[in-house]
Amino acid sequence: MDLNQLLYNHQVAKMNANHSASNDDRKTYFDLVGYYEKRIAAFRKDSGLSSNAWLHRERLGDFLSG
Repeated sequence: MDLNQLLYNHQVAKMNANHSASNDDRKTYFDLVGYYEKRIAAFRKDSGLSSNAWLHRERLGDFLSG
């Protein structure tokens, strides 16, 4: 799954949690929010991105040179 899909799924889980009809559904969606947060963090780390999505200085040259 690419970063855009992870971010989308994370956002949908947050919206679903806010609009849940029951406490059980809310807990499920909050669990999904945490799951996607971990997946996003792992993706960023594995891709050489910092936690705030900016490229690490040592990878910036590789990124710009293509």
